[in-house]
Amino acid sequence: MGPRENGASVADLYKEVSELATFITRAKAEIAGMRPNEAIGSATDELDAIVQSTEEATNAILDAAERVDAKIGASQFAEKDAVSADVVVIFEACNFQDLTGQRIAKVVKLLKHIEGRVDALVALFGPEFRAEIALADGGVALGEDALLNGPQLPSKATTQDDIDALFGRD
Repeated sequence: MGPRENGASVADLYKEVSELATFITRAKAEIAGMRPNEAIGSATDELDAIVQSTEEATNAILDAAERVDAKIGASQFAEKDAVSADVVVIFEACNFQDLTGQRIAKVVKLLKHIEGRVDALVALFGPEFRAEIALADGGVALGEDALLNGPQLPSKATTQDDIDALFGRD
């Protein structure tokens, strides 16, 4: 065989390898800038908090509807059946929580899969790259730091005692 194998010259091969190296360098810079594990971990924590909050709200609604239903059963008024039917609608509508919880669980599973794949890719780049990510400055803030306001995860929320201390209350 001569200087060209399969129609490709050494210069063509060099160009391809060079482009691949440039692509990998850019991908590494993007991964370092995104801080993917931090972002994905934060996203899954937020989704878990959503599931927990909707479950708590749904339970509160169902408890209140049960109390109303019990009071309806013990009372005598003309529209008793119509009000009781509305309470049944409340019970049925609260099934949304189970469905949304299942859908969010699928999203969390997908995010964890992506996180695992990114971890594997970072591991291929070696320990120096992992250190580079850890030291990366100026990355895109995708976690709670990017939020101006809104609900916080329970583990990071300000307590009433913290607020009272801020105002000098005992």
